[in-house]
Parts: sequence; C-alpha cells; structure tokens
Amino acid sequence: IKMFSIVLTTINNPKLLIDYHNALKDVSHNIIVVPDNKTPEEARETTKKIGGEWLDRNLLGYENDDAKRMEGIIRAMERRDDFVVLLDDDNYFNDDLWYLSMSKVGDIDRFNAWYSKNNWVNCCEVLNRRDIFPRGFPYSKMKKSEIVSEKEENDQIIVNAGLWVESPDVDATFHLTKDVRTTELLNEFILGENQYCPFNSQNTAILTDTLRGYFFRPKMEGEITRYSDIFAGLFYEKIANHLGGRIFFGRPLSKHIRNSHNYLRDAQQEIKEAIILEDILPSFEEAKLKQKDWGNCLVELLDQLNGKNKETKTFLNHYKRETNKYLEICEKYV
Repeated sequence: IKMFSIVLTTINNPKLLIDYHNALKDVSHNIIVVPDNKTPEEARETTKKIGGEWLDRNLLGYENDDAKRMEGIIRAMERRDDFVVLLDDDNYFNDDLWYLSMSKVGDIDRFNAWYSKNNWVNCCEVLNRRDIFPRGFPYSKMKKSEIVSEKEENDQIIVNAGLWVESPDVDATFHLTKDVRTTELLNEFILGENQYCPFNSQNTAILTDTLRGYFFRPKMEGEITRYSDIFAGLFYEKIANHLGGRIFFGRPLSKHIRNSHNYLRDAQQEIKEAIILEDILPSFEEAKLKQKDWGNCLVELLDQLNGKNKETKTFLNHYKRETNKYLEICEKYV
C-alpha cells in the first residue's frame, strides 16, 4: 500500500472531504488542509472530524493566495509520502476506483501514448470534446494539435491528471461562448515523448520524488492569477521530458461543480497570462536541460526562458525568486 496525502487549500468549509475520507477508509491516507486568512473556523472542525491535518504554518509567507497549497506539498514531502493528490474545493468525489486510479503514480506499466501534429495534445478529446481545450492550452497551438499517432509504450507514471465531468477545467472564453459540459470518458492516455498538455492542481496526483520540480507561483502585489498551476505543470512536463516519467490523463473523474465565477473577469486575467505564455513559448520549446535533479532542472529552465514583453520579464524574475525560496525551504525541511 502506498502512502499519500490529499492537499487542499480553501476559504470554504471543505465538507466534500468527508466523501473522500469515507471512500478511502480501507486505505491508509492523510488529508492536509491548508487554511488561509478567509477560511472559516468550521473548516477546522471538519478537518478534525475526518482525522485530517490542519496545517496553519506559513513557511513561504503567502496570504490570500492559491499558492498556499505549496505548504501542503512541503508537508507531504516531509512525511515521505509516495505521492500527493492536489484537490480544489469544488472537486467532488465521483469515482469508486479513485484510489486505484491515483495509485498508478509511481508504477511502471504499458500505456497508450498520444502524439500530436505540433507536440501539443488536447486532453479534452477523451471527454468527447474536440471543440474545447484545457485551461492554459496555448491559443497558437490549438489549430494543429490533432493526434497523428498512438503507440503502446512502457514507462513510469509520475503524474495522474484526473479529468472532470460536469464542468471541465477550460478557459473562461470557452465558458462564455459554448456549452462546455462533459459527461463521459472515452479513453485514457499518457503524453508521448516531448509532447505537452496543460494539467492543473485539481484532482491531480504527483510523485513525491519529483515535487522539487513543481512550483505553484504566488501572485504579485495587486495581481490576480489564473494560470499559476498551468505554468507549474508545463514547466514540470519540460523537466519530465528530460529526466523521464510520463503524465497520465483519464480517471479518476472528478465531479467539478464550479464555485461562482465571473467569466468575463476571469477571461480578462487569463488573457494577460496567456500573452506571457505565448511570449515564452519559443524559449520554452527550445530549452535544453542538463541537470539531474528536479529542483535544479526547474532553476535551469527558468534561466533559459525569455520573452519580449516587460510583463514577461517581471513574471520570470518573480518566478525565479519564489522558486529559489521554495527550494531553500525544501533543503531545510525535507
């Protein structure tokens, strides 16, 4: 049996964790809830009720920020968990094979690998939706992302990106212009070698030994972020293409019942970060890594990224500074 932790940060009362806890009663598990300034007191009681860990330390100094989940990631590494599962507080339990699916992380097995025409794979295709793309998929890569080959390949799964029914995690522009609801899973796959697809921090399991290469950037002063987990995942995939290991997309399916959103405002913010992503894409795709450690590879990658826009330079400087802070804390605590 593998040891793992579920990590969730929330400003609500996370009653949805009760269903996860009950479903996992026969499996050794840990639940880490990372509170923030707006988290209600009843959330502490819910966490206590399910025997979870209320983690109110603040090693990184983040407040009112989704990046608080990094505290839970550091704690999971301290615990020497085999893998960590990142959840959002609107990812409802929906799959009786949840643990069996997530526990693939760390396994070496044979899987169906997808390759696209431009090296960017749309995971929404397995949800029977070729007309939508996951949040953070570069707009410039959407046109030529059709799958051109599928191969059976052996490798280790280092991330299980569980997908979603009801409301898929797509950009606000899709929510504004389409009925995006998803109801079925047609297939499952791993990313082929040197292929990319954004994965988020919702219903996602990551191999603990690789977590030094995963960093969820906090917001800068006055900033609203919508792509922090997207950048973390894409940078991680670049390192995985160098060090080895595959990203799996498919089960377990989360029932994603989104919290209230202002999609026009979300779209406005996402476009700002989409412009930064497009600006760094050429250097991202061309980057060559040589380091052998996940954390060192992340630093090496960030040093090779560049863009033309002032906003991109500010973003990269901030990303490097906060990544170094994270890795220093890892050295001290892990």
